[in-house]
Amino acid sequence: MSSDQEHISIFIAYSREDEKLQQRFLKFLAPLERSGLIKVWYDGKIPIGSEWDNEIHTALAQSDMIIALISSSSLASTYFFDVEMNKAFARAGKEECEIIPIILSECLWKETSFGNIQAIPEYGKPIATYERPEVPFFQIAQVLKEKAEAIRAKRKQAADIEVLEKQFEQAMRVLSIEKDYQKVFGILQAIQSDSCYRFALPRFTQLVSDQLAYCQEQLDKQTKASSYQKYYSQALSAKRKGDLGDAIRCIKQALSYKDTAEARKLKNQWEQERRDARINEGKEWIQRPMLLYALASIVMLFVIMQIYPRFIEWIYTEKSLKPVSQDTMASVAPKVMTPKPDAILLTKIKPKMVFVEGGTFMMGCTSEQKDCRDNEKPAHKVELASFYMGATEVSFAEYDAYYNATGKKKPDDVGWEHGKRSAINVSWYDVVEYCNWLSELEGLEVCYSIDKGIKDPNNKNDSDDVKWTVVCDFGMNGYRLPTEAEWEYAARGGNESTGYIYAGVSIEDSLHIYGNFCDSKCEYSWQVISQNDGYMYTSPVGIYRPNELGLYDMSGNVWEWCWDWYDSDMYKGRQQIYFSPRGSIYGSHRVLRGGSWSDESVYLRVSNRNYYWPLNRNNYVGFRLARTP
Repeated sequence: MSSDQEHISIFIAYSREDEKLQQRFLKFLAPLERSGLIKVWYDGKIPIGSEWDNEIHTALAQSDMIIALISSSSLASTYFFDVEMNKAFARAGKEECEIIPIILSECLWKETSFGNIQAIPEYGKPIATYERPEVPFFQIAQVLKEKAEAIRAKRKQAADIEVLEKQFEQAMRVLSIEKDYQKVFGILQAIQSDSCYRFALPRFTQLVSDQLAYCQEQLDKQTKASSYQKYYSQALSAKRKGDLGDAIRCIKQALSYKDTAEARKLKNQWEQERRDARINEGKEWIQRPMLLYALASIVMLFVIMQIYPRFIEWIYTEKSLKPVSQDTMASVAPKVMTPKPDAILLTKIKPKMVFVEGGTFMMGCTSEQKDCRDNEKPAHKVELASFYMGATEVSFAEYDAYYNATGKKKPDDVGWEHGKRSAINVSWYDVVEYCNWLSELEGLEVCYSIDKGIKDPNNKNDSDDVKWTVVCDFGMNGYRLPTEAEWEYAARGGNESTGYIYAGVSIEDSLHIYGNFCDSKCEYSWQVISQNDGYMYTSPVGIYRPNELGLYDMSGNVWEWCWDWYDSDMYKGRQQIYFSPRGSIYGSHRVLRGGSWSDESVYLRVSNRNYYWPLNRNNYVGFRLARTP
């Protein structure tokens, strides 16, 4: 195909009687021809001894633009009109060239086939009517320059598209022979990102899109199969080493990628083994002190035998005729069993959890989101396993039980009352300790391993003087913070999502029905005067409308802590599907999501990201719980 430097061929058809004007016009085309942009042909360039008619037909067939110098003489010429122009119009009808009429003098050109073509100079004003023909000739040369450059650009575009088509053919050969989906996926992505791809034929772009989707599907299957095999092997290895807990955790992880009968059978079998082991441990604990019990029984029998005769004597001599008092009756009456204190506490604070079925979604700045920031881009595909999410943010009523039971310092409610309002002024470190406490209270597996004696090397915050080393085992079934991906998936409505901008709603004027934000009661300059959610500061949890999953306050009230370290560039470079992402491995801040009572609506969008130092507390920061099934 042609390169950028290939010239554009111009054929000039005219009458001999207009030769003087034709020669003057050629002078204006000379700079364009010298630059290599165009190459002009007219009958004066026919070599001596060549067949005149054959040369003209050859030049006509190869021209990109055919300039017809129109005058009464050219229209009267049989060769000009019936031979040259007939062939020119035939090629133009096939879009092989462009005909450009230039009106030299007054004539009835509009009554001919030229009448349907835009002529130059402007409005078809004849050159002869100008005092200085140089003026219209210059304008015409400018028009021809622009047209030639457009043809060259289109030609280059066609050449580039042909290269893309060859690359696509190469990709299909690789797919057919090597089955290398990753390599083909990369080639197809490069084709799609090429600047001229959007100019390709729809048939071609559809082929590329279809094959890209097919490769993505196969890569997803390979990734899932690989992850399944990895965790399945780790589970078997852990079982061989006798680490039943780790084996169960790994087999659960394997099942989150691929549900097979074999893995499920092992999971059920190993969980039964763990239950049996715990029962056997209990039996062993009972059997060990049996000898002591026997000895104690013998001693007790001896004591009774010594005391019993004296007791009988005392009854008959001193107590036989005395009535039994009400106090005595009460002392020997059966006692009513009361629940243990922990059981009572748990019934009061056990959080309501909503099951969120796993699935795939687009995370980040999707098409419905508005005013996205750079840290939300680009949108990318994420796949998550199923999990539980707290129906509401943790309230002060729930959190109060924790510091009352543990003696921890009571968080400041800044005079906004405790009760059902969201717990505020809690740091990220406070929250992970609360999660472990609640898990132990409910008899669940603890997720967080917290070492307060070792500074976390992944914490890059120089102002954080706490820096506990906190590790989360996501295979445990206890309470934890949601990952950032889990939070956004749940806020969007999970598999029930209808594509809202905020949690449960897209219409900004209705936002006050779904969440607490900076409305007419808010004291900041960015308040929304037209809406009233009923509260100036935080509100009780669960009083607004929920989203599609039945989750409350996912937009507004308080910013919610997530597990992840924050990274503003985390989304950049994400092109393939990501499975259960858990953020950066290091950072200075932890992720916050959801917006708060003090924010304008743009910060309440489900894709909006924020961050905060893990040791900090504030009156607009709280949290929500998550769990692994």
